[in-house]
Amino acid sequence: MTAADLSSLPITLREAINGLMASPHVQGILLVGSRSRGFQEEGSSDHDLELVVDDAFAKELEPLARLSLLWDGVPFQSRLLGDIFTYSRSEIEAKATSLLDVDHWPYEAAQLWYDRDGEIAPLIARLAHFPEGEWETRLKLHYVDFWTHTARAITIAARESTLNRALVLGRAAQGYMRCVFVLNRRWPPLPHWAEQALEQSALTLRPANDIALLNEALTTLNPEPLKELHDALDPLLDDLGFGWHRERLPLLVELFGPESEAVRQRWLR
Repeated sequence: MTAADLSSLPITLREAINGLMASPHVQGILLVGSRSRGFQEEGSSDHDLELVVDDAFAKELEPLARLSLLWDGVPFQSRLLGDIFTYSRSEIEAKATSLLDVDHWPYEAAQLWYDRDGEIAPLIARLAHFPEGEWETRLKLHYVDFWTHTARAITIAARESTLNRALVLGRAAQGYMRCVFVLNRRWPPLPHWAEQALEQSALTLRPANDIALLNEALTTLNPEPLKELHDALDPLLDDLGFGWHRERLPLLVELFGPESEAVRQRWLR
């Protein structure tokens, strides 16, 4: 981040960033969260920052010292301007092999504000990269997860348990989100930014009107919009040359048999 960029920040935040850039222990400063993606709501969204520091320095920090909150006045009585979470260099590097989407999706759009040695930028690119070797396996798993929960929601639609329907439909919707992002070789978004991610992501392989259909299913507890989405996925898979989605029983046995337990543990968290 340049001095001109810093000048647009609230003074409390600007002074904190300047101080961190001057520290010999700080290797990098990243903006993640809603502001890095343009999802912020002006007047309420804070700046979510991540600090990368030398390993030796991180070891000396008390756990509570890893998180700093910056307020526009009296703490907890004024607007929160930003939060800064501190990682050691080794902790950030370890995320490259993490199986959790939360350890990758934020870095697709992370803004690098400071890079002491020029080594943080390529590291962030590694975190954001979607692993090609996992693509089809993940796609199969999330397709089946979406399909089975949609089918289950249809089965229980006549029952009087609203809670059951809501939970199963929510799981089906999550399966769709994971499926459509993985289909496009993208990390699935965090649930609390799902709609904004669908609105603003350039997903070339995607059923039409998916946001409206997801909203309809989840607000009316009607599974039919999800079935419409599911049916619209099949031609996309056909166009990619796949056939496994047309053979559902073998696919189900493959992914929910004991041989695939590790795959389920890895990607259905």
